[in-house]
Amino acid sequence: ISLRQPDEKTGAIAGLALLPAYRGQGLAAQLLGYAVSAFRKDGLTGLTLLREPEGESAHFFERFSLQTNANVSLVPRIR
Repeated sequence: ISLRQPDEKTGAIAGLALLPAYRGQGLAAQLLGYAVSAFRKDGLTGLTLLREPEGESAHFFERFSLQTNANVSLVPRIR
């Protein structure tokens, strides 16, 4: 996983990759979860992807509502 911070309130994922033998085991979701936790711990409130995902990775990131250059809130919504 490659992480960046494009501004003081937003984190970004530049890349996330697993070898084929490790896919389908939930590891990518765990890595993404760790990244989100680290961003929240650092006080960041948004997350975006820096590159357009392709193929299977596009579906993976869509499950988490992540899109290229679309800021997703890391702040829980209060109901």
